[in-house]
Amino acid sequence: SLVFLASPLMAIWELKKDVYVVELDWYPDAPGEMVVLTCDTPEEDGITWTLDQSGEVLGSGKTLAIQ
Repeated sequence: SLVFLASPLMAIWELKKDVYVVELDWYPDAPGEMVVLTCDTPEEDGITWTLDQSGEVLGSGKTLAIQ
């Protein structure tokens, strides 16, 4: 699996096999911006987007759009 990022303010690394970390620069006073993350894999199932170590699920599938 590979994650393509829509913003130059992000970095990725592989935490463990098939688990990638996306880090955002976050400024609470800045206006919101839509960010689209896409997992480039032929598989449709088994892709879950979670929030930090809490494990809160943000979505599933190949693409996640957040603001």
